[in-house]
Amino acid sequence: MDASLSPYTVLGLPTTATTKEINKAYKLKALQLHPDKNPDNINAADEFLKVTAAYDILKGTFSPSPSRIERLM
Repeated sequence: MDASLSPYTVLGLPTTATTKEINKAYKLKALQLHPDKNPDNINAADEFLKVTAAYDILKGTFSPSPSRIERLM
């Protein structure tokens, strides 16, 4: 994920977002950006990974593997 983007920005949320708002924003973004829903978009997988990483960070479950870090950069 681009270091200049906060997880809140990636999900389109204010920094005061509640857990419920974070969950809702993630679900909407994930549905919009999922690679299976966007087979013609070559960047869909990368965009989906960024949204998923942002969500994981906000939920406190982000544990990047070396391959995941490489794909996010």
